Amino acid sequence: MRFNTPINMRKLLSAAFLCFSLPAMALLLVLSFFTVQRQSDAEIKSYQNNLITYASNLERTLYNTNTQLSYTAFTNPKFQIFSWSDSLFEKHSYAYEIMNPFTVILNQEQLIGGFFLYSASPSYYYPNYQIDYSYEDKQTVHTFLSEAASLTAERESWVTLELSDRLVLIRSSRIGENLCAAMIDPALDQAVAYASNPQEGILFFYATKEGDVFYPKELQSKWEDGFDSSPVKNVTYGGRSCYLIKTPVKNSSVFLCCLIPQKGFWHILSPSEKIILLLILLLFCLAPFLWMALYKQLLNPLTVLSSYMNQIADGNYSLLVPEDQKITELQDFSHTLNHTLQSIHRLKEESYERKLDLQQAQLQYLHLQIRPHFYINCLNNIYSLAKNKEYDEIQETILSLSDYFRYVFRNSQKLVTLTEELHCVKSYIYLRQNNFASTLLLTMDIDAATADIFILPLSLLTFVENCIQHSKNITGLTIHIRSRLLTTPRGRYLNLTVSDNNGGFSAEDLEYLNHIGERKSLYDDYHVGISNIYYRMKLTWNQEGELFFYNQDCGSCVEIIIPVGKEEKPNDHYDR
Repeated sequence: MRFNTPINMRKLLSAAFLCFSLPAMALLLVLSFFTVQRQSDAEIKSYQNNLITYASNLERTLYNTNTQLSYTAFTNPKFQIFSWSDSLFEKHSYAYEIMNPFTVILNQEQLIGGFFLYSASPSYYYPNYQIDYSYEDKQTVHTFLSEAASLTAERESWVTLELSDRLVLIRSSRIGENLCAAMIDPALDQAVAYASNPQEGILFFYATKEGDVFYPKELQSKWEDGFDSSPVKNVTYGGRSCYLIKTPVKNSSVFLCCLIPQKGFWHILSPSEKIILLLILLLFCLAPFLWMALYKQLLNPLTVLSSYMNQIADGNYSLLVPEDQKITELQDFSHTLNHTLQSIHRLKEESYERKLDLQQAQLQYLHLQIRPHFYINCLNNIYSLAKNKEYDEIQETILSLSDYFRYVFRNSQKLVTLTEELHCVKSYIYLRQNNFASTLLLTMDIDAATADIFILPLSLLTFVENCIQHSKNITGLTIHIRSRLLTTPRGRYLNLTVSDNNGGFSAEDLEYLNHIGERKSLYDDYHVGISNIYYRMKLTWNQEGELFFYNQDCGSCVEIIIPVGKEEKPNDHYDR
């Protein structure tokens, strides 16, 4: 008898598999039958716990936001001054400081859609949004706040506001017709969004107690079994039987809901799926061997590629992925990825150059505003003076014209002093006095402390040109320029005013000019010069430079407010 007879490994493994896998499968099926209900209950309980956890985020945000609104409205002295002030500039100055703590909270709390300051008289509105909502949604919020400011009694709780694609919660605190408000946008809850898995029919969403869904709104149209406040309810959604699990958000009329498909062992597994389950178990037994082979031939190269992809995600586009892969597809992928990285690097350089070109074009676009008819009139005037042999007047006119064009054609990226800008304005007035239909008079009230402050070139000249170009005064046009140095809690500001006796702006022009940043494109052909001044101020001083347009007495008035000492001083000055 031979005791060392070789054993057939295939038969041995097959026997071992049958001896262990078949009884294990039978026990698995029996155990699944008795535990499926417990698993279902445990799953529902798990989702309920998750809902409570996620809802606490909104509860905390509502509480903190209420606290901040109450503190601002009833304790913050700057909001008291903001409410009592009847000056738009003063309101704007204090609004910036009031909004600072709101901005900090906005960066920390993802569910806050925005904070707002609103005043009915004089009309002032300062929004600060978390994301860029559509223009229609912003108008809806603005309208809601204006209506809230006119109510006789203040709303004491969060109210629902319908936007174009979602519902939001808004609450305000006010003093008289002045209010500070906050908007909570449940659609910004990333934890709830990530918890949803539409492919598996798992949906997390916020809803009111009436069943109105905050986001996405189209979810509400698919209800087939109604909506109530029961914690767990069997519903039919999209033709499937589901569980609707709800938990209330404290101190609000909002529910956090979860929609999951009902699961049952025998309902889920079809005959083909049972066969697949057996194959999965077989593959489970072979998993160690498959793992070794896959790791050597596929997973290890993929791990290397993954490390490169992480570097690419961090912005490193200059690296090259190794192309010496044993698998053809991975080799092709590495080659394609390297080609893509090179293209991205090249396009990034081209994009950067285009941005520089665009900014240069924006800053120099104002130089295209030289009006041909003005130049022709000046030449005609010189011709008339030459015909009359008025040589002294010709010399003065040419000198003024030379000063004017040398100043206009200079580099628009260089700032100039107020004195230099006023010198150009005087040259322009002198040139226009010779061919203006009526009397043209320029008066100035310049604070000596402002003479050497740097401003944008052509900023005063543009508005002086507009006064003359649109003049309707047949008895005589008077233009007055005033400068003042203002000191505020935010720092020092230069206040420039250009006014005339030309009858003032129309209501339509005032509405357009005071909202030019919302409606005007840089390259439109309407109010081109004013638009250029506006955009160049934003490029130079961001949000700290302001333009205001209004009427006073019998004429129009333009105010320019810019910070002092916050711009980069030019390397050279205008050489007269």
